[in-house]
Amino acid sequence: FIFILEGILTLNLEKEKFNLYPGDSAHYNSEISHNWSNETNNIVKFLVTSTPNPFNEKK
Repeated sequence: FIFILEGILTLNLEKEKFNLYPGDSAHYNSEISHNWSNETNNIVKFLVTSTPNPFNEKK
């Protein structure tokens, strides 16, 4: 889950790009290819919550 506080965050989900603005949010399955970036010259502030990847847990 991502919630944008300030600026414009570019979210890349698989082969699609989404520009997220203050007040916007996104929720997606973390198993799909994803990344985010700041493609502006301004600061971006956002909150992220995530769950641990069970495939990376050491046993």
